[in-house]
Amino acid sequence: IGAFGKSMAAGLVAAASVRGAQQLIDMATRIDNALKVAGLSGDELSRVYDRLFAAAQRNAAPLESLVTLYGRASLVQNELKVSTEELLGFTENVALALRVAGTDAATASGALLQLSQALGSGVVRAEEFNSIQEGALPVLQAVATGLKEAGGSVATLRQLVIDGKVSSQAFFRAFEAGAPMLADKVAEAELTVSSRLVRLQNVLVDAAGKFDKATGVSR
Repeated sequence: IGAFGKSMAAGLVAAASVRGAQQLIDMATRIDNALKVAGLSGDELSRVYDRLFAAAQRNAAPLESLVTLYGRASLVQNELKVSTEELLGFTENVALALRVAGTDAATASGALLQLSQALGSGVVRAEEFNSIQEGALPVLQAVATGLKEAGGSVATLRQLVIDGKVSSQAFFRAFEAGAPMLADKVAEAELTVSSRLVRLQNVLVDAAGKFDKATGVSR
């Protein structure tokens, strides 16, 4: 390779690095904004972020998707009649369910989007149920375990949803009650290579956000 070719290659690598850094900083900014929209600031924002980051790393869940779930659920926190601590516990248990499911980041993100919509719609709908079943089945298994009317059966839970008999609040509380069964299942779950890459991306996003706040480099 000639000098010109080496120079061009170096330029392409540098451009790719800049784009990669920009994407990481953008993700960190979206995460920060999602928590601010949830009404958090200062020490409380840092505390909630640290809890969510730790949950994401323990369970190799996409950090941005987990924060988005928490942020959207917090908007209907009063309707669900839950505390901030309960909301954090719910989000952490969802991360645990994703680890049990072993779904990839893209599928997990889609399932979490539908889950957040299920929490905010007042009544869980069949479309949301189906998406959660496809991408995060253990969430529904925990709900079926915690909901007396479902009797531990996801099929029965599905029929209850189709009949419009599962409110968002009942869904939340049932998941909360049934979540302990996830701990038994996760003992058998192995982290895949893609899961470890999700953890790495979380660390890079975290580092990029802290670097940007310290230096203002994005400006």
